[in-house]
Amino acid sequence: MLEYFLTGSLKLPACLLGLFLALSTAPGAQAFGTNKQRTHDFRWQIFETEHFEIFYYPQEESLAREVCRLAEEAWEHDTQLLRYKPSDKTPLFVYRNQVEFRETNISPSVIGAGTAGFTEAFKNRIALPAPSSPRELGQVIRHEFTHALQYDILYGEGVRSFRVFKGYLMPEWLIEGMAEYATHNWDSLSDMVMRDAVLHDRLVPLTLMDGFEHLEDVYLAYKESHLAFIYISEQYGEDKIGAILNKYKTQITLSQILRDTLGVGLAEFNQNFLTWARQKYFLQTHQRQGPGDYGTVIWEVPTGRPRTAEGPVWSPDGRFLAYTADYDQTTRIYLKPRSGEAPYAVTPGKFENFALAGHPLTWSPDGRQLAFVARNEGRTALYRLSIQDGTLLADTLPCDTFYSPAWSPDGKKIALTAVNAGVADIAVWDLNAKKLAYLTRDRWADSAPVWAPDGKSLVYISERGDYWQLAQIAAEEGGGEPRLLSRDPVNHISPAFSPDGGKLYYAGDAGGIYNLYQMDWVSQNLQVLTNLRSGAFQPAQSPDGKKIAYSVFEAGSREIFLLTPDPAKAKTFTPEAGTTVTASIAAGAETQTEAVSAASRPYEFRFSPDLLFLLAGYDSSQGFVGGGYLTASDYLGNHLITGTSNWVPGYQTLSALTYGNFMFPVDLLFTAQYQRNYYRLINLETGTITDTFNDQQVLGALQLSKPFSLYDRMEFETGVQNLQREHADNVLNQRVTQFRLSLIHDSTDWFNYEPSNGFRNKLSAVVADRLFNSDISYSLLQLNSQAYKSLDFINPYLIGGMRLLTAFSLGPEAPELMFAGIGILPETGTIRGYSYGQLLGSQVAVLNAELRFPLARNVNYTLWPLDFLLWKDIQMILFSDTGIITHDMLHASSRQLRNSVGLGFRVHTFLLGKQLLTLRFDISKITNTSAEPYYTWGFGQSF
Repeated sequence: MLEYFLTGSLKLPACLLGLFLALSTAPGAQAFGTNKQRTHDFRWQIFETEHFEIFYYPQEESLAREVCRLAEEAWEHDTQLLRYKPSDKTPLFVYRNQVEFRETNISPSVIGAGTAGFTEAFKNRIALPAPSSPRELGQVIRHEFTHALQYDILYGEGVRSFRVFKGYLMPEWLIEGMAEYATHNWDSLSDMVMRDAVLHDRLVPLTLMDGFEHLEDVYLAYKESHLAFIYISEQYGEDKIGAILNKYKTQITLSQILRDTLGVGLAEFNQNFLTWARQKYFLQTHQRQGPGDYGTVIWEVPTGRPRTAEGPVWSPDGRFLAYTADYDQTTRIYLKPRSGEAPYAVTPGKFENFALAGHPLTWSPDGRQLAFVARNEGRTALYRLSIQDGTLLADTLPCDTFYSPAWSPDGKKIALTAVNAGVADIAVWDLNAKKLAYLTRDRWADSAPVWAPDGKSLVYISERGDYWQLAQIAAEEGGGEPRLLSRDPVNHISPAFSPDGGKLYYAGDAGGIYNLYQMDWVSQNLQVLTNLRSGAFQPAQSPDGKKIAYSVFEAGSREIFLLTPDPAKAKTFTPEAGTTVTASIAAGAETQTEAVSAASRPYEFRFSPDLLFLLAGYDSSQGFVGGGYLTASDYLGNHLITGTSNWVPGYQTLSALTYGNFMFPVDLLFTAQYQRNYYRLINLETGTITDTFNDQQVLGALQLSKPFSLYDRMEFETGVQNLQREHADNVLNQRVTQFRLSLIHDSTDWFNYEPSNGFRNKLSAVVADRLFNSDISYSLLQLNSQAYKSLDFINPYLIGGMRLLTAFSLGPEAPELMFAGIGILPETGTIRGYSYGQLLGSQVAVLNAELRFPLARNVNYTLWPLDFLLWKDIQMILFSDTGIITHDMLHASSRQLRNSVGLGFRVHTFLLGKQLLTLRFDISKITNTSAEPYYTWGFGQSF
């Protein structure tokens, strides 16, 4: 038996297993997932202020100087709020726009399209893109600097070590709510979200917000967390906020910290806060109506998850209403026929991101095209979509970013919001000359232009201090002096003309709630058309004047409603008297502090440790044991070194070093590893050692990854592994040199912790050659293709999934493939019902099908003493696995076909509310034998 074990384990699978694992577990390696593309070469400069180092590149120097001022203001505010002053200067990286920001290496993760900034915990680096509003820029800086202070207090300044685990124990509602409170950006939209949550019983107990990963509505979680700190400030005093955070220097239990600072434990605080929130927002709904009181939703969608339908715009002939929606979890453009048929998607393919701010869609005057702004293959463009045949025309504009297009009445131009160095202006794109002409060029944020029907002027919104005001400007290059159309201290957004030009519609938040307003274009008299309890946006009147489409927020979602104008319900509106904003936009100026004096210098390479763990111990039989883990990187994240070591004398010695280079469009990873394991065979009856042997493995591997788009990439990997086994006087050596080339696509959408729509594929070719005196030669071809479809028209959480796996092992030393249990391929274990190693062959084809549906949603249960584990959902699986594994696929017979069917359960749990841990249990029955049902358990989804 010993001889069989030694011989079998030294064959190809054992040697290959280490190489497969080394290549697949290197930093940055992943079977699927989206990609980070890099197309810019940033030449970083540094402005050094009293408390910050502001990293920027020359094209954004004016923006960087503004960031210097705002950062110092944030330092004064946040350090006073949190009662802590860091001793080191905080590094802050600013990017011109979202596209360039998503190329950052400061975080290795793919940056989401909606990310306004982040702060990493190791070097306390802040990274953010310039928004289109100076006020928003200041808010983001305050938010992220609050995180930097939190990390210093939690982990201590300098190199991070064991104290980083305290971050897992601090609830996310506390972390994010504190940062949101520091921004002082609570507004009518925030009230709208919380009022809606109270009305529809969607408030989440703070005790369930240790992490946000398990929540369906993360935006609500941010707002509710923010509100919790407003409650603390009003009920206990603002000084308690810093006191709570500083308690984490010496304590880790939130309930005790709240008891020490506020006098109540977490459970009582949570109950008091929820009661206060309900009372506060129920009062705001008195004598207000729901959207159903003013009209009907254009399409009832049978789904229980939050969704977004917005940006309605009528075709010139009134036959269609176009809008954007994420009914299938991917944002698409839909057309709703006015004749009553169901809406249908007209967007070809899948875009990486739609620009939804302002007015996302606009019709050409002849009704043949829709224009919109979206990003695809890393490029933001102004697209024109032919409604008849789906043809797309794309224009790339010479500005940092742009959005909210509006087609001119003559069809020759498109007005839009153009952003440069963090400042949004109104510009016009000439479709024939391909020229961008600016109508405004000031430091105010100007957005959402709409053409007057005569084509001679545009109306837009401009941010004045704390409010968005309506303004008009001539449709000529340079624009002249704008005319202010509103002067009251409330927000005016989403302007839209009536087809005849006699009225201007907009959404305003007078009284703290967004409603629809109508302005007579001649007399400037105002009427309010709705009195909603939630919020109304983006009005669009039909060409015949009989309907007004608008977007409304209700039950956590945005829906498109149709309103029939009723003069009896419309009420004259008079702006609040005695308060005005600046009367002339051109002459307006806010009081600003003086620019911070800062010297500029080029960035010089800096490399320092990020995380360091050292362990040491003593065992009476083995002596000293120990290990360590170190990561170090440069400030830009272009170079990363990771080292691991583990030393247990007589049992195991392990050392591994990985270097990653992310400077170029192609990622490079190099791994070197040494491992030695010692084995003893023990007679269980006598307890004596009967034999000993040891393995020694040395590995070198290189991995290259080249993204082609957000969804597609190519990977190349090569490695050499040497395995030496010593037993008695025998020394056995084996060397493998391997090359792998993979093409990977992943355009799946995720919902409820798993893929729910879309496709992902991986095609790989592996070649082992006798280079470098290697002993093995073989080839392996493999395809892993997966498809998912949300069946939300039946149930919002019902998902169908299929996987096709094929593999062909060729050559004189071709490895055996195991497709039951766990084999040498990461994707094995695919025909349930068979035990480990039961199915062996060199050629494989397997088809898996699963139907996944919920048994219990939002269980939200914890059980002592495992109260760190949140039991969230229980899912049932019906599955069928069909496959064939053989040595000769061409001559295989139906008798070699294997099939099993079964029932499975998935329990979604979360460690500390933050880390998903899926428990898996399957009952499978082989259909072509009389074998008993087979029971298996494990972790994660099967695919």
